[in-house]
Amino acid sequence: MLTVNAAKATIKGLEFESTFIPDDNFQVTAFYSYTDASYDKFLLPATLDPTGMTVTSLADHAGDPFAYTPRHKLGVTGRFHLPVDGSYGTPYLSATWYWQSKVVVQRRLR
Repeated sequence: MLTVNAAKATIKGLEFESTFIPDDNFQVTAFYSYTDASYDKFLLPATLDPTGMTVTSLADHAGDPFAYTPRHKLGVTGRFHLPVDGSYGTPYLSATWYWQSKVVVQRRLR
């Protein structure tokens, strides 16, 4: 087994979340997240000698995005207070919509 760490990376981004409550029975929450994460320096062994013990070439992954890190994420949640007798508690009905951009799952060796 071979364990390799990235030498250098840069992660930039922003996040926004807001909740709108027009009255006591209804609220809407929305969020957006932007992430720009890429490797500045990342060399991985690409080929080994026939014995499998010596690295003979490296693959340069500088500029590649992070795996499993979507660039964009956003979502909206609506929550409605069900108008029932207070002796039953405070039940809410809610629904959430979520979306994210594609992610890199596995990077091919070059």
